[in-house]
Amino acid sequence: MKEHLFFLRRYKEALRLKLNAAEDLLVNGQREPRERGVCRHLLGKVDRAVIEQAISREPLRSDAAARAHMLAGAIRLTADVGVLLAYLEALAHVRSRAEAAQAFAEVVQRIDFAALSSTRLGRLLQVLTTTFVDHERVQVLFSLLASGAFRQALDAAAPDLPPEVAEVVTPLRAVHRRLLEAEPDAAPPAILATGLEQVLSAPDPVLRGYAEPLRVGLLELALGPAVPAALADRAVGVLLSTLPRSGDTYAHLALRRSAQLLAHHSDDRARGVLEELRRAQPGLRAGERWLAALDGRRLGRVALTGELPARGRLAPGFWLDGQRPVWVRTASTPAAERLA
Repeated sequence: MKEHLFFLRRYKEALRLKLNAAEDLLVNGQREPRERGVCRHLLGKVDRAVIEQAISREPLRSDAAARAHMLAGAIRLTADVGVLLAYLEALAHVRSRAEAAQAFAEVVQRIDFAALSSTRLGRLLQVLTTTFVDHERVQVLFSLLASGAFRQALDAAAPDLPPEVAEVVTPLRAVHRRLLEAEPDAAPPAILATGLEQVLSAPDPVLRGYAEPLRVGLLELALGPAVPAALADRAVGVLLSTLPRSGDTYAHLALRRSAQLLAHHSDDRARGVLEELRRAQPGLRAGERWLAALDGRRLGRVALTGELPARGRLAPGFWLDGQRPVWVRTASTPAAERLA
């Protein structure tokens, strides 16, 4: 209580509190804070309206450092979301990123997202995008998205978010929904790719430190047909080797990566992935079949998997781009021009 009284004594003029005689004695340190009712009544006068009016007046209005210092004391008296947000906004302009990040984490724990308005959520996310950058921003937002109340509040507020906030948050929300929530997501491929790019911007040790389900999900998403090749390269280069090499998941993703490379005619790179898979899981039939096709005779993008027929016109083959068996129609030399 004495800490609160010191705050009131220091900012009595700025807050312009109307005190009765007993309260004035308390604030000025001439009376001990022994009567609980009197103390509660006094502290109750420091509400959001009083604080917002104080920081809208000089000298606090134009002095961000002084404003942040005053609000640091005010948030000990009230849990009002408006005051908490004002504190974070002031802090983002005057303190180091580390200090602002610590304050952000502490303040967020005090917010009831179920009761948070769209406007205030937008302000909170504005602070998030200002305080955190790159992979730190991703990790903070993902930690918030772990809360069902925050997800519901964000989805409800999405149409009203400031454009600069939506540009950052919407792609990451789409990636989180796809990877970690049992809900379908109809986000356009470009939005998912943007979110994936933000996630994969983290340093290698951070990506490798994610839980295995998240690493697998990132790889599944990166190997999708609409994802830019650079993102697929980044995800596979960092994450594929982190999976247990004897497991079905590793084999599945290694084959998907090989298929992706074969479809883009990157045969040498596909061979490298398949040979790594062979070392990890010798005898895997699909991998052995694809490697044999890469080493076999070819007609364009079709590898011949057997001898040309002594009779008949069909020869077995393997279509590298689609990774499936096909039949190749053969003909004698005189008939070749007619068939072409």
